[in-house]
Formats: sequence, structure tokens, C-alpha cells
Amino acid sequence: MFRIRILVAVAVAMLAGGSMVSTANAVTCGPDYDNISGVCVPKSSTVGNLSDKPVLDIFDNFMSWLIGVTGLLAIFGFILSAIFYFTAAGDEDRLKRAKQAFWYSVIGTFIALGAFMFITVIDNFLKAGTI
Repeated sequence: MFRIRILVAVAVAMLAGGSMVSTANAVTCGPDYDNISGVCVPKSSTVGNLSDKPVLDIFDNFMSWLIGVTGLLAIFGFILSAIFYFTAAGDEDRLKRAKQAFWYSVIGTFIALGAFMFITVIDNFLKAGTI
């Protein structure tokens, strides 16, 4: 009995899916869009907040944003390690944790800046520009 219910459910789902496919082309698009197989596609790249900038400019903007976020995280790490240090109150374990947090912040900052410098050098090398 259970198998018959499953077969009936599958048959109903297949029939419903078939009727949905046949009405897919009934989609109405706005004046700035083309209807291609039931999907509204923009007619030009200026519609829908799409950028006309080259991919390299978008990548440069993203890298600038990422460097800003990295700087904020570095400042947050230094402030947090200073709070750990000032609230240690002579406890050796808490002082050790504060010093570790400080050095982790320093190392992370140098790794992030090194990665940025590496990308900049490779970019200038590929463009045959000056550093």
C-alpha cells in the first residue's frame, strides 16, 4: 500500500512539473529586459547596478577595501592585547596570553602587508611598470 502511494505521488509530481514547464514562457519582463526562455535578461550592462569598469579596476577597489579591513583588524588586535595586558594584575598566565595576543597581531599584520606587497610587485611586473 505504501509503494502505491509513493508511485501515485511521483506520477502527480511529474504531471505537475510538466505543466509548470509549459507555462515557463509566460513570464513578462520589464522594458529594459529580454525574455529568453522564461528568464528576464538585461538588455544592456548599465541596467541593474552592473558595473562598466574593467575587472582589474574592480579587483583594485576590492584589494583597497581588504587592506582597510585588515588595518582595522590589526588595530583591534593591538587594543585587545593591551586590554589583556592591563587587566592581568600580575597574573603570569594572563600576562603570557596578552603577550601572545600582541605578537599574533604583529605577525598577522606583517603577513597581510607582505601579501599586499607581493601582489603589488607581481602586478607591476606583469604590467611592466615601475615599483
